[in-house]
Amino acid sequence: MKLYIPPMASVTDLSFRKVLRYVLGELEDQVLFATEMISGRGIHHQKNPERLKIASEEKNKVVVQLFGHEIPIMVESALQAEAAGAKIIDINMGCPAPKIIKNGDGAFLMKDPIKAQELCKEIVKVVKIPVSVKCRLGWDKNNINVLDLALRLEDIGINFLTIHGRTRSEFYLGQANHEEIAKVVKAINIPVFANGDIDSPEKAFEVLEITKAKGIAVARACIGNPWIAKEIISAFLGLPFIKPSLEEKLKIFELHLDIIFEDKGEIGVQIIKKHLKGYLKGFKDCSIWRDKFAKANSYKEMKDLFNILQNYSQDFKHS
Repeated sequence: MKLYIPPMASVTDLSFRKVLRYVLGELEDQVLFATEMISGRGIHHQKNPERLKIASEEKNKVVVQLFGHEIPIMVESALQAEAAGAKIIDINMGCPAPKIIKNGDGAFLMKDPIKAQELCKEIVKVVKIPVSVKCRLGWDKNNINVLDLALRLEDIGINFLTIHGRTRSEFYLGQANHEEIAKVVKAINIPVFANGDIDSPEKAFEVLEITKAKGIAVARACIGNPWIAKEIISAFLGLPFIKPSLEEKLKIFELHLDIIFEDKGEIGVQIIKKHLKGYLKGFKDCSIWRDKFAKANSYKEMKDLFNILQNYSQDFKHS
C-alpha cells in the first residue's frame, strides 16, 4: 500500500471517508485512510466520541489518530480506539496549531523526544494492533531532530512513520523538504510515508524517487477533491484514470452534503464549506457560486443552490 490519506481536522470525518470509499470503488483497499485527529483527553472524558465514530464497513480498516501527552490518558484512549475498530493507532506529533501546541500536544512533543518515546512505548505495550506516528522535521530549522526521534521510535516498536517535510514553525509555508525525509528512510528499517506538497501523480512519483519512502501521504490536496486519491493510486497501479466531469463533481458534492447532513445535522452544512473551493473548481463563474454556497446557512438552502446551479450551467463548461 503506497497511499495514505492522513487525518485532517473537519475534513477526514465519517462523511468524507464514505465519499472517498465511494469514489475509489474497487480501489478502496489500496488506500489507507484515517479519522480526524482525536483528543486522548477528550476520549477520556467522553467529550468527543463523535470523532471516534467508525462505520461498520470500515471497522479494522481505518487509522485512528490520537493527540495528547499524558501517558495514562493516551494509553486508555488507545485501548478505546482499538475496541472501537481501529486498524492502526497513530500518534500525532505533527500538528502545528497553537491551540494544540499550548497544551504540550502535537508537534510540541518533538521538543522532548525522550518523552515522546516513552509515550509511544507504553501504548505499544498494551494494544494488539500496529502503532504509528505522524511527525514533522522538528520544531524549527535550528532544531531538526526527526532522525533522532525516528530511531527512538523504531527502537520501541513503532510500525511506521508519516513525516511531513516541514518544521512546526513553517506550518504550511514554503516548500516541503523531502531530502530530510530521505535521510530518515535511509537510516531506519521501518516504513516511512512521505508527506508535504503532493497534489498529483507526477509529484507523488517525484517524492517517492527523492525519499525512497514506502509510500506517500496526501492531505490538503484531498479537500474538495476525493478523486486525487483514485488518480494517484491508479497511476501507481498502471490503471487508466478519467478525470471527473463537472456533472460528476456536482453529484459527489451533493452526495457529500447529504451524508454529512444525515450524520451531523445542520452543523454539517458549515463543515462541508471547507470543501467548496475544490468541488466548485472549473464551474462557470465558480467564484460567484463559492460565495453563494458559503453564505448558505441550512441544508435546504444548499439543496436549492444545487438545483439552481444545475439549471444555470447545464453544459458544465469551464469559465
